[in-house]
Amino acid sequence: VLNFVLVDTKNALYSGEFHEEELEKSGIKILDCQFAQNSDEGKIKQVLLNLLRNASQAFRSAEKLPQAPQIVLRLRRDGGYVRIEVEDNGPGMDEETRKRVFEPFFTTKAVGVGTGLGLSVSYFIITSHHRGTMSVETAPGRGACFKLSLPIDEAPLARASA
Repeated sequence: VLNFVLVDTKNALYSGEFHEEELEKSGIKILDCQFAQNSDEGKIKQVLLNLLRNASQAFRSAEKLPQAPQIVLRLRRDGGYVRIEVEDNGPGMDEETRKRVFEPFFTTKAVGVGTGLGLSVSYFIITSHHRGTMSVETAPGRGACFKLSLPIDEAPLARASA
């Protein structure tokens, strides 16, 4: 279930798998969300961890943040889809960066900090493995909001409740 993936992702963040000190330095709080979804939990967890890690790194690399760092995780059902949003109030991206952010090997990080594969792999997982969509809305100084849409397979949910 997606609830398990989100809670497990939160546990991974706090357990040190994500480097707990990164969260503390950024002042990030992670809240529980609930929703059921029959999906490959490990791959969705990988996508969410990557988005949270990128947000934390963006906070730390910013020269100045206008307010306390915050990541908001939204989850809702919309017809036959689960919509997930991971939004931060970090430094955001310019239009050129936004256009290239899902390209393999594209990175804005210093040499040795990132490979430029995290977002491209995440995009592939969502679009190819789960027949979903992934996009980002951002502007310099206005944070970023990554939007994921995953189709719900109603058959397993119906069997589970029968």
